[in-house]
Amino acid sequence: MTKREILSKLLIQPKKLTVKGGFLKKNVSAPIYTNVDTTMDYLLGLAGFENKPKLVWYDTDAAVLSIGKEEFEEKEYIFVNDEEYFLDISEDNVLIVGKDEKAMLLGLKAFIRINEELGEMPQMVIDDYPNIP
Repeated sequence: MTKREILSKLLIQPKKLTVKGGFLKKNVSAPIYTNVDTTMDYLLGLAGFENKPKLVWYDTDAAVLSIGKEEFEEKEYIFVNDEEYFLDISEDNVLIVGKDEKAMLLGLKAFIRINEELGEMPQMVIDDYPNIP
């Protein structure tokens, strides 16, 4: 699926979208990891995942949610907005990194919305934040 095809189907346009090619092979029973102690079971259920997140430590000040793999390439994320998040979808992992818990949950909600709008999830990276805080 091309960037143009993806954008034509999305109601809300992300600030930055990079298409990697291929699709997420969704595993509903994938392990889920986060460094944020918050309740997100309902949202994860809406996203189609069955497991509860396991609380882990990541060497970052950002809020992280990783569905599929515990380890991820830790890099310096530069947030220009308090509600900015990065949503990185690969073949076997969904990684959401937000400046804080609220931003990370916005990324999870975006994943849910995009999944509903597209039907299948292309491998892509989204950098986004709300226009109105």
